[in-house]
Amino acid sequence: MSLPIPFYNIPVTILNTLVAITIGILFGALSDFQTVISGGLSGMMAGIMGPIPGAMADKPFLLLPFITTLLSLFFFCCCMFFCKLRRRRTRRNF
Repeated sequence: MSLPIPFYNIPVTILNTLVAITIGILFGALSDFQTVISGGLSGMMAGIMGPIPGAMADKPFLLLPFITTLLSLFFFCCCMFFCKLRRRRTRRNF
């Protein structure tokens, strides 16, 4: 007997949040205490928001634009970040 769609997302979200918090704390422990707190909180946010695409998987007409927009925004931010780094490096050489 399987659970209806809204109910199996709850244990998955809880487990995902605990794993993400643990990983964030472990990576934060590589540095100082402030980074441990930041890693734990970042892991908590990622763990809570991570199952969102899975919850939307039964609505593909909403999932595809969501994922496309998210990936486009990510690549745009990466391009802007690397352009900024490149510009800084060229300024330092002069």
